Amino acid sequence: MRNGLNISGVSELIHEIREKPEEALIDFRVTGHPARDGVATHVRTARHGSVRMARGFRVDQLSHRTRPQDAVTAAGRVDPLTSPYESALTALGACALITHVNGFTGRGVALDEIELTARAELPLDASGHATGGAGLLGLAWRCTVTCGASDDVVQGVNRLVTAFSPNHRVFLDEADLTLRALVTRGDGRRETLTLPYAPAAAPDAGAPAADPALLEVHLRWEYGTEVHARTSLEHGGTRREGASVLVVDQSKQMLGIGKGPNPQELLLSAVCGELVGLVREETDRTGTPVDELHVAGGGRLDIRGMQNVLREVPSRFHNLGFDLEVTSDADLDALAAVLTTALGRSVLLATLVRPNTIAIELGRPGAPDTEYLSSSAAAEAFRDELSRQQQEAARAAEAAASESE
Repeated sequence: MRNGLNISGVSELIHEIREKPEEALIDFRVTGHPARDGVATHVRTARHGSVRMARGFRVDQLSHRTRPQDAVTAAGRVDPLTSPYESALTALGACALITHVNGFTGRGVALDEIELTARAELPLDASGHATGGAGLLGLAWRCTVTCGASDDVVQGVNRLVTAFSPNHRVFLDEADLTLRALVTRGDGRRETLTLPYAPAAAPDAGAPAADPALLEVHLRWEYGTEVHARTSLEHGGTRREGASVLVVDQSKQMLGIGKGPNPQELLLSAVCGELVGLVREETDRTGTPVDELHVAGGGRLDIRGMQNVLREVPSRFHNLGFDLEVTSDADLDALAAVLTTALGRSVLLATLVRPNTIAIELGRPGAPDTEYLSSSAAAEAFRDELSRQQQEAARAAEAAASESE
């Protein structure tokens, strides 16, 4: 046991997934629906290979509203819920922080403290709302580490994180998305439509626009894979801070104790929350009759990619898919057009389908900061070099074993 993680079974797991690849697959699922004050998303049971992982968390969000003044009045008080964009940034930062903890633990390093602050800019239109289809800008995170390891070890772990943290990679890489509409008619018939994705057209260059909103999340490692996060959104001199701490944790099967949603579940919650709000707004705007609305999202981790066991397997969170589940008797073509328009306004989908860069800062007491730009190309080059070193080490071990016989 080190840093609250029991890693004794990791090597056994790696051996098992070589023999049974299906045990390397971890599938997550989240659903969202309109709630009185915004959107409620629910983390559903996950599956790790042949094992079901019971999950049961709820994440409430402000739909797709983004302005600091968009606070929710409930029971006579103002409760500033986070936006989906703050939740997505938390998912990015929490995954990077937990991957740091795993990396240090695997190298026998006892951590004193480790914190991470993630930042992004959210483009806004003239009305102060998120610019449809624009995507997040200025993605960055800074990790501060206090431990007794050498600078080489600390920087080495940080580089590993940029190549193998699943959510960091899903923000870097171009994601393939599966988008569907599951339409239930009043008489019980069901129709399934595959929806195209095209981001909303950019506003005219001369059109007025507001300064972007600044998103920030500060994450602190507690113990094991448990991370506490506080979010904020700032625009026009007004700042809205999250009213409570968001706890992010892994399941027991992933070395945690299940105190909160994990980073992948939180990312799915963020996208589902945004899509619920956008679909509801678009159907209201067009007068499209919809009796019920749910959004379901899913994605997959593959341990073989996360551990570089099989180079061809992506290390990112992948197989992302979102189903817009509606009950409606509207004309099917018209309904599909409305739902496609809503998807095109999504900031988070626009962010995930394009390649991005993330500015990285690494700090530790008594040492100069390290700064660099993380990209898909750099991460893949790092994985290639690591694979080459692993192959050379394996060949050397085989040669040594042959000589000793």
